[in-house]
Amino acid sequence: MKIFPEKIRYKDLKELLGKFYKRWEIEKEEEIDFLIKEITQKDEVFFILNGEKHVDKDILKKLELILLERKEKKPLPYILGYSYFWKNKFLISENTLIPRKETEFLVEEALSLVKVDGTILELCSGSGAVIISIIDELKNGDVKGVGVDISQDAVRIARKNARMLHLEDRVKFICGDLLKPIKKEFFKKVILIVVNPPYISKEEMERVNIETRLYEPKLALYGGEDGLDFYRTILNSLRRVGYLNPISFEVGYNQFEKVLKLGENYGFKVLNFRKDYLGYRRIITFRRKNGEI
Repeated sequence: MKIFPEKIRYKDLKELLGKFYKRWEIEKEEEIDFLIKEITQKDEVFFILNGEKHVDKDILKKLELILLERKEKKPLPYILGYSYFWKNKFLISENTLIPRKETEFLVEEALSLVKVDGTILELCSGSGAVIISIIDELKNGDVKGVGVDISQDAVRIARKNARMLHLEDRVKFICGDLLKPIKKEFFKKVILIVVNPPYISKEEMERVNIETRLYEPKLALYGGEDGLDFYRTILNSLRRVGYLNPISFEVGYNQFEKVLKLGENYGFKVLNFRKDYLGYRRIITFRRKNGEI
């Protein structure tokens, strides 16, 4: 199916894509600039100086293939096969969640907490974007990372991402269900745990946007009836193994107080929290009441 005219000038490209997005009811016009720059590999100066020139046929063909999938509400990162997070490009697949901008606050929180050598553990690691970004920032080779995810495909993608950034010796990934593959002795060297768990409730799953509902893995989204199942399981498991160092969670925009209460019920106290760009308390860090940093 052909959607572009035979010839189109560079200066008209953005307007034309905007019309497609509006017609297809894709409410993400902010991604149009990104898409054009990503596919053309041209900066703003080029468009200013070459606006009257016709777009190369190869570029139009690439854009056309992308737009035909985008028309079906498939998220752009899944079409491209990658997404940008923190300071790097990460491979993703439809078995991994698309990294969100607000999750970068989890990276910030981790970097503020790491003061000694040891291992940082990430649960529900998905594409590995969070733990890889943290380790990439910590140039001290004595701080290692381990990611755990229940999806074998997610683990495969995460390992590729670690290799892409030459961090495969410092970040390892394990396929397993939360803490089940981790031996109790391992926690002696864990200095921090970070988690962005599935936290969408049953009620909210019915209201998520169509792109998320159709394409993102339910396994990485659904957090049980009230969205808190993973927090309960993780906090309870950490209490049982006697983990005393900090654990940082990302939480839903309306879940901070609920997760705070859960933590207190399991014997944890709040060490810190961070707000996201909209002012929601998005990150919460706990430690056991008898724990030390």
